[in-house]
Amino acid sequence: MLARAAPLLLALACGSPGPPLAPGGLRSSLPVVAIESASMIGDEPKTRARMRVFEGGAVTLDGLIGIELRGRSSLVYFPKRQFGLEFRTEGDIQTDSSFLGMPAESDWILLGPYSDKSFLRDALTFELARRMGRWAPRSVFVELLLRQGAPRPPDEEYQGLYLATERISRGTGRIDLPRSRRRAGEDSGFIAKLDRLDPDAREVHFTTTGGERVILVYPSAKDVTEEQVRYLEDYLEAFESALATGVYPEFIDVDSWVDGMILQELGKNVDAYRSSTYIHKFPAGKLRLGPVWDFNQAYGNASYDLQASLIAGWRVSRARPGSWFSRLFADEAFRSRLRSRYRALREGPLADAAILGFVDAEAARLRDAASRNFERWPILGEVVLGNPDPPPGSYDGEVALLEDWLRSRFQWIDEELGRDP
Repeated sequence: MLARAAPLLLALACGSPGPPLAPGGLRSSLPVVAIESASMIGDEPKTRARMRVFEGGAVTLDGLIGIELRGRSSLVYFPKRQFGLEFRTEGDIQTDSSFLGMPAESDWILLGPYSDKSFLRDALTFELARRMGRWAPRSVFVELLLRQGAPRPPDEEYQGLYLATERISRGTGRIDLPRSRRRAGEDSGFIAKLDRLDPDAREVHFTTTGGERVILVYPSAKDVTEEQVRYLEDYLEAFESALATGVYPEFIDVDSWVDGMILQELGKNVDAYRSSTYIHKFPAGKLRLGPVWDFNQAYGNASYDLQASLIAGWRVSRARPGSWFSRLFADEAFRSRLRSRYRALREGPLADAAILGFVDAEAARLRDAASRNFERWPILGEVVLGNPDPPPGSYDGEVALLEDWLRSRFQWIDEELGRDP
């Protein structure tokens, strides 16, 4: 667990001038996270900083972290930054800590919804996945204060509404794979993703014969062996061959692929099947689809892609020709399982009342913080990447837009799957 150092010692350790950063006059029903560093936060290497968490006015966590900027398009298009952080000891050694009631781990993410003016698209998707029985990152809404270097006016140190969330990683409270160091390939667990390559990162990756670019997440680049990579390549090649013969259930956990594709299709996620698409495999287990990640440009919030923003149509139709997903969706046995699962979910976790009830309750809880966020970032009524034109001019309007899209999308899927044999 993270050691709680005296505030003065932590301030000196981080080189932060002036009094410790604190909420002051900010009265929030959400946790307030205050981070201060002696220098500007950049990408790797992580910057040494101090973080305190205030809940109900009381300090519930006070310690050292390493913090860095994260994201790709968000760094280009959005002034509101997102961050990755890890807990550290006073000796700068990475350590595990519980964060906002979530299970103890070392690495975390602060997502800063910007184009998603409801703030709810990622949180909603994580919640739906959990209700469907799948692991998804736990998350907690917070308000963020950030000081980089000398103190600034409070309205500049206030950063707005954020979603503190678990990183997709190996861990007892996350994807509970065994540690894979020095294990044989068949005895190792894997987390990988389909995504664009990061030109600044030394990522272990390969492209399958079928054309899927696979980036290894776990084991890490510094720990993975050639034998482990070769085993995963061979396994995925065998899966692709099995798609042609119909014996693919020997290689994949079909139910997880059904659930994952239902979520991608419900949100009509612009990144579906090509980016931020995770897969994982336990030793001696079958390949699973998931966890879900990055749904900010989903649920109608992708106007730059007409097919993604329209209510009608399957997003899988835009997957790369010959992709795993398009081939599965064209398989009648798979589609039959997807249809049956969807209909069952519509009687429970995906019922209109269940989903819209979650959206309504979260929106009511966030309304005050959302108001402060839009004072800091006055973009209501403006088109930000992906927003429909014209966008609503109020937070309630943004929530209503999301709910209307969900109702219409459900109606379209209900009708389409109802017509299937």
